[in-house]
Amino acid sequence: MMQQKLWDEQLLRLSQNLSILSDKPEETVDATLKALWLMASGSPKSVELAVNCDLPKLSIDQEKQLIELVDSRLSGVPLAHITGFQQFLGVELLASPEALIPRKETEILGRQALALLTNIAKSQDEVVLLDVCTGAGNLIVSIATKFSKVRGYASDLSAEAVKLAKRNVVYQQLQNRIEVREGDLLSPFDDDAFYHKRMQHINNFESHISENGTIILKFFLHLSK
Repeated sequence: MMQQKLWDEQLLRLSQNLSILSDKPEETVDATLKALWLMASGSPKSVELAVNCDLPKLSIDQEKQLIELVDSRLSGVPLAHITGFQQFLGVELLASPEALIPRKETEILGRQALALLTNIAKSQDEVVLLDVCTGAGNLIVSIATKFSKVRGYASDLSAEAVKLAKRNVVYQQLQNRIEVREGDLLSPFDDDAFYHKRMQHINNFESHISENGTIILKFFLHLSK
């Protein structure tokens, strides 16, 4: 009964004060509270994974922590930065301030790449995928989890983003198939040893926000023989 009261009180706080962002439709009030509840219990998960989980009973200290976590979310701290997780294309990934949180709009690009790879993989033993401006590594990691034939290379100018991307590679146990390098665009791969490897795909993603707030996705696919 006490835990139900705690749930109801925190749900009311979120309902009255939480602004749900248009690019995070999965972060409903109920789902947000579930994710924060699991975080307080010591079992952090992304909001999309948390929404289907049963909630454990919290200790007195964990109840206090839940209230503090709700305070943090209402103060503007992104949910993924609080929980440390965000899903992308159904793949659980680590999230932190080191790189932008993967967005739902970017999944449009991911689904396009997956559709192309489905056809290409039918006739190729291995597909080499290059992801520049990788950020958290969400594209390259998510695609590689779904295609065992993919060998991936990723780069980012931000040293912090590279650290996060490398952690996501390890988190999904892909360190034997994905290499992440620090540098601008293709410059980290500007060596003869790399170019001797046959590149089937160069995947270059840019995300821009126009003056009216529209997300513009530019997807450049280059096939090289």
